[in-house]
Amino acid sequence: MMRAIRAEFLKLKGSKVPLWTALAVVAYASIAVAGGLAQRSPDFDMAASMTSAGGAWAEAVELGYYEFGWESLLRQNVQGLAGGVGILLFGFVAAYVFGRERKEGTDATLLTAPVERRYFAVAKLVIVAAWVLALTVFWFCVQTIGFAAMQPPGFSWSLIWRSLGQSLQGAVILYAMLPIVRFVALLGKPRYPQPMIATAMLSSAGPVVSSESAHLYPPTMPVLIDGAAWMPVVHNELTAVSWAIVAGVFIAGSAAVMWRFAHTADVR
Repeated sequence: MMRAIRAEFLKLKGSKVPLWTALAVVAYASIAVAGGLAQRSPDFDMAASMTSAGGAWAEAVELGYYEFGWESLLRQNVQGLAGGVGILLFGFVAAYVFGRERKEGTDATLLTAPVERRYFAVAKLVIVAAWVLALTVFWFCVQTIGFAAMQPPGFSWSLIWRSLGQSLQGAVILYAMLPIVRFVALLGKPRYPQPMIATAMLSSAGPVVSSESAHLYPPTMPVLIDGAAWMPVVHNELTAVSWAIVAGVFIAGSAAVMWRFAHTADVR
């Protein structure tokens, strides 16, 4: 097992893909920070505009979702994971880690190595977990530093630690769905369909996110952790049942991927 994990880490040593994913985080964080600057502008009263829309938008205004301050800005850390970084970037990471042998023509070597195939599946899941964790922390740091440069009011360390914890929770939920995404991809012909599958899965959250069952559907859970301004979605507590479902999805997906690795002669 450790040999397989070490081999997977060594494969990344000379790759530029981790750097490109980090640059993608910086680019996306820059967009979020630019949105914060728009909230700061005295010429644009976002709260008044949203209040006039009524309904959930007005409720979000009452909860302070559109105020220029640390609490409102930090909410974008989880929003970004749920609505952008996690959907596309984490799916790409899974696609790269599980699909690079096919792309580079070394899948035959992988399948004939003196290591059980399921160990390679587990090793790849470990690599994806480490990569997702690193991108999540990097995303949080880059975006939070960008917010700090705007000097918003209402700073407290408790808000920072809460936002970091919520970001990690969101990342855990998104990561738990990646094995299912990868298993579905293994059943198909395209080489790198995972980002498209992940996008389709998480886009399905739209019709569910405002319902009472939203906390039971993993694709909607990251948005519920601290609410979202762009739908808007009001904060809704995740329950023990929610986390049990997340764990079940991860276990089922991981088992399916390991079974597929053990019973296939072609890693896609």
